[in-house]
Parts: sequence; structure tokens; C-alpha cells
Amino acid sequence: MLLIGHDGAVRSPARFDDLLSVQAARLAALVDPGMVAATRSAAVPTDGEVLETAGVVGVVEVVNHPDHALDRVVLGDTTVVLHLVALPDPADAGAVPAVTEWLAAAAVHAGPRPGRRVQFFLRWPAADVAMGPVLEGAGLRIDAMWSVLPGTTVPAGCPEVLTRPAMPGDAARVSDLAVEEMR
Repeated sequence: MLLIGHDGAVRSPARFDDLLSVQAARLAALVDPGMVAATRSAAVPTDGEVLETAGVVGVVEVVNHPDHALDRVVLGDTTVVLHLVALPDPADAGAVPAVTEWLAAAAVHAGPRPGRRVQFFLRWPAADVAMGPVLEGAGLRIDAMWSVLPGTTVPAGCPEVLTRPAMPGDAARVSDLAVEEMR
């Protein structure tokens, strides 16, 4: 696989793994290390194309939803899904400009969509609160913050709260709750 930079230059795929490895090390203290890929080969395969700018690299997938699809209600006519993104350390002074440049390159990659609602979608560990201001500074709006916590303890004084690992059967109820929240 070739890694093509926004400037069209061919770069080494090893750079992608290097950036992912540095990011995984930073996030290891915040999330279960199994949740953050340290290399492309350790990640879930994704559709899309690799896009790199100075300091940021990731996979950009453009999804055009059919006119009759329910996804259009929430995700817009076109969703630009950002997968396996290696972002700079949020403490770096150049983090916001680097992410801004990468998002601009992703928008160019997605192509013009006159008259269509376009939304960028990025999943990011909620525990990485330091990255929130960087993403917002680069123009993204944090729409939902979901957190995954171990279900080993129940908050004191809340015996009616049940914590357990989520299961596939929970998806319908979670969806219902999300719809209710938006009313």
C-alpha cells in the first residue's frame, strides 16, 4: 500500500504506523490498550483512502446515503467518515493547525457536494478530554460523548443502577434513548 500525501507525494507507510504507535502510547493511560490500534495491521480494516498532511494521517471514507435512507436524517446526505486517524499530541502548540489542515484536505478529497448536507464523522475515545478543544479548534463540533467504563463498581448510594457490559440486544434500547434525547 502506498501512502499518498495531500501534496501528491508518495510517503512511506511506516510513517502511518509510527504516528499510530505514538498516539497509542499517549492514550494507553486513558483507555484499554486493546481499544486503540498501535499499527494499521492491528486495526479493524476500513474502507476509504489514506490521507496524510503534516502531523496527521488517517483513512477517509466518503459515504453517499440514498435518498430513502434513514441515515440521511442524522448523518446528512453525505458522511465523510474518518477512520484510524493518528492525531498530534493535544499539548503540542501546532495541534489545532495540523488537524485543521488535515480536515481541509479530507474535505477536498471528498469533493464538492453542492446542495448536499455533508457531515464529518470521527469516533474518538471520550476519556481523551484534552483532544476535545483541538477538534473543536479545528472546526469539528462534538455532537455526542459516549464513554465506556468498566462495569465492576456501582456508584455508592445508587443500588438501582445496574452496570454491565453492553450486549447486541441493547442496541434497540440505546437507539430509542438517543431518539428520545433529541426530542
